[in-house]
Amino acid sequence: MNYSVDTDLLIKYFSGLASPGEALRIDEWRREQPEHEQYFKELAAGWTTERNYQQPDMDTLWQQFTVKTSTKQAPVKQRAKVLRWLPYAALLVLVLGIALWQNGKNTEEKSRFFAYSATNDQFELKNGAIARLMPGALLKEAILAGDTLFTLKGSALFDFKQDFPGFRLVLPSGVYIKDLGTKFLVEGDADSAKITVYTGMVAAWYKTDTIMAGKNEVLTFNKASGFAKTDLTGTFDYNDYSLKQVCDSVGNYFHTDLQIGEHLLTDRMLTLKGKDLSLEQVLEIITETLDIKYEALAKDTIIFTSN
Repeated sequence: MNYSVDTDLLIKYFSGLASPGEALRIDEWRREQPEHEQYFKELAAGWTTERNYQQPDMDTLWQQFTVKTSTKQAPVKQRAKVLRWLPYAALLVLVLGIALWQNGKNTEEKSRFFAYSATNDQFELKNGAIARLMPGALLKEAILAGDTLFTLKGSALFDFKQDFPGFRLVLPSGVYIKDLGTKFLVEGDADSAKITVYTGMVAAWYKTDTIMAGKNEVLTFNKASGFAKTDLTGTFDYNDYSLKQVCDSVGNYFHTDLQIGEHLLTDRMLTLKGKDLSLEQVLEIITETLDIKYEALAKDTIIFTSN
């Protein structure tokens, strides 16, 4: 039976720097055997307990774990199982070292602060990466071991036109976000978070839970119940609007290009009213009201045509 696991990966996992794919590999390893989950929980408990130490005594910690893993008095049949603790003892010492390293001022190669003001609410984090802060929001950037870690207080809209390698965003609730080339809105406080994805995809994780969200999906989180994912919805009130007016407004809200494939359909009039409607529900109302059809094309494009 194989109890081994990549210690570097576990270090990243506990320090919050693992990618969603790496986090999933750890989750799969935990599910392989009950013993894996047991060891993981013991390490996680140690990490949670020790991570706030400002100056951990590494020599003492190592001695304590060495005593715990000693095999001098163990029967031969038990020796192999006890030895499995050794990599984890070393791992926890390394994790604690990382905690100290990350909490110190010397961990930041550079840092920037972005604060909302009435005259300036939009900031370029790098080429093609824009953050628009909502009133009262504060964003801090720190470069940690090659990753760019942003800490957000308040709400902000992130719009990335291209990949941002190493980007990580941590919210007051402790939720981490990795952007996968997208536009998304972040809201939250110390106990909850809401992430609305307009284009592309994001990955979010909190402790051992990892979840992905794509275009027009909303992730909500609270510490009591964890993550939940729903469709993006909106409230619409169009009374005697042309199809073109509806397409322009709805398309802008859902960040989708709604096209009209036939000129005769452009000025067809309709009334569309409703609360908490998803894009799919809006499309269904339009097609049933006007007796037309639509086709979803590549690159977030939908085209309406006659039946």
